Amino acid sequence: MIAKITHALRLASSRRREAKKEAERDPRWPAVRDAHLRRHPRCGACGGIAELQVHHVEPFHLRPDLELEPTNLETLCMGGPDCHLLLGHGGSFQYRNPLVRRHAAAALRAAGGPGADAAMGLAREEARESRRR
Repeated sequence: MIAKITHALRLASSRRREAKKEAERDPRWPAVRDAHLRRHPRCGACGGIAELQVHHVEPFHLRPDLELEPTNLETLCMGGPDCHLLLGHGGSFQYRNPLVRRHAAAALRAAGGPGADAAMGLAREEARESRRR
């Protein structure tokens, strides 16, 4: 029960954060986001399809020149495992994970197998460690 409440709070917070950013974004962003999600309709970390979001590997507020660049985008979910928060940001939206692609690929390879939880845990720990540097 607590996990469901925590997840709902994270999801609501993520939606509020995204809504505030809309005013700052390039007007072409919605079309780029939609096209990316059509090309990559599953979470890059868990393969899920619920609550998909497009993560900027290099955040657009730091690198506005890469906001619309397809090679800077990764599909991550805020479904059950909260991959966007945990892998994209190491557990806090205040940070970024420069190793997100590697971590997502490792988690996806392990998804569904006996090592899935361990792979996700390792990726989260590496993401947290990278934000401390």
